[in-house]
Amino acid sequence: MACSALELSGQDPRAIQETYFPVPDTTYTTPAFDTKRGFTTHETMEHFLLELVQNSGNLSMDSLGMSAKGKVIWGVRSSAGADKLRVLFLGGLHGNEPAGTEALLAFMQQLSEEGHLNSYLDAVELLVIPMANPDGYDKQNRYAANGLDLNRDQTKLVNQEVVFLKKAYAAFDADVVVDFHEYKPYRSDFVSMGTFGVTSAFDAMFLYTGNLNVAEPIREATETLLVDPARKTLAAHGRRFHNYIRPVVIRGNMRFDVGATSAHSSSTSFALANSLSVLMEIRGVGLQRKGFERRVETGYLLASSFLKSAHHSKVAIQMAREQGRNARQDVVIESSKKVTQSQLDFIDLSDGSLRTFDIEKHDGLALSPQLIRSRPMAYIILPEAAHVIEKLRILDVEVEPLPMGQYEVERYVITENRLKADFFEGFQERIVSATTESEDMDLPADGWWVPADQERFNLAIECLEPEAHCGLIRYRVLEIENTIPILRVIKPTLK
Repeated sequence: MACSALELSGQDPRAIQETYFPVPDTTYTTPAFDTKRGFTTHETMEHFLLELVQNSGNLSMDSLGMSAKGKVIWGVRSSAGADKLRVLFLGGLHGNEPAGTEALLAFMQQLSEEGHLNSYLDAVELLVIPMANPDGYDKQNRYAANGLDLNRDQTKLVNQEVVFLKKAYAAFDADVVVDFHEYKPYRSDFVSMGTFGVTSAFDAMFLYTGNLNVAEPIREATETLLVDPARKTLAAHGRRFHNYIRPVVIRGNMRFDVGATSAHSSSTSFALANSLSVLMEIRGVGLQRKGFERRVETGYLLASSFLKSAHHSKVAIQMAREQGRNARQDVVIESSKKVTQSQLDFIDLSDGSLRTFDIEKHDGLALSPQLIRSRPMAYIILPEAAHVIEKLRILDVEVEPLPMGQYEVERYVITENRLKADFFEGFQERIVSATTESEDMDLPADGWWVPADQERFNLAIECLEPEAHCGLIRYRVLEIENTIPILRVIKPTLK
């Protein structure tokens, strides 16, 4: 499909910017605003943060690890407290999405000074990682140094940057995670809409999960306690917003998918680990410096809103996490999205008008289960799969030696085993389908036990079920042929 000149140049025409995305009056003094070209670099960010922390009485700075090119991944923390709610803000996971990083720098600058934001830290402990992908960021490239997408590596854990981020998350044990991104408003898929194509009308889009293996209290609290107040904040500052929606073209027909379902993205991965998790998409990829002040201010408003919501809803968020820990829902292997005819606003490039288009919406926030398995009391990992233990422990999934005794277990019986024809992140995914067969057995002497009674068990489900879309079998961390060296433990049995 041909691309419009605007889509290729990646620039908003002045009329569109002035009408829909006017530059705010706010003045920023973070590093990117010291230059008219380019953005903050890893080096200038380091200098900025060092000075910030030295002049602050409430922030400290830690190295969380190194990028592939040897650049430090910095985390900035506020003061800890035993009863504080823990909030993690993450930016720059994609290196060509600079507004999130700059917004977090502006946000921390305000936190370091006496003022209204500072007062919220009495009940909240913050960890801010403003530039998670410094190698990509310095090149304004989406990908890590090896060409892979860090936000598609949430379970395979190929990239050391993601490993360090997962370890930092586990050590911090975040109650709330917000991952700041930017999205591309001019897309080739939009050229066929309107007379000469359209562009997105939204300053920001909210991406949070509808995955049914995320405990329902976590899904509900994410929307009501975090997203709803942020919507009100954006509306009060004249921003347009929507739940994240992206076009999908299949055999020439376009549909729009809403929400997050897959654990390859942080919004679902952290939610499966029992945190309230949101990924913010700010309008910006491809715009270079156009509208950068507005994009940064949008990110700043969002960060401030999430901090305030964490403070105001501390008890409710802690309760949702506790309910999530105790939830015992069945395992959903396959689900389907609710399909409806809906409407969506776009800016028409032919005349700059705001137009409403009829669309087919596939709603990932309204899923229906299609294939369900009972929730096991544990998984058993047999010795031939021992190497997956390291991945699970990086994800903070508890793995123990096998207990003694006889249990009813289920073995997987493979009914389909093939490699996908196309490549994903440099490899062909393994597509497996299976049924289960039950038997009573004395547990072997060797192997490992992954108990269901733990914080991150829903993430273990995503890793270990053979059909899981981001599982260790699909991602070929665990290669299989005719058998699957993982068992599902149903209950103890009496001899």
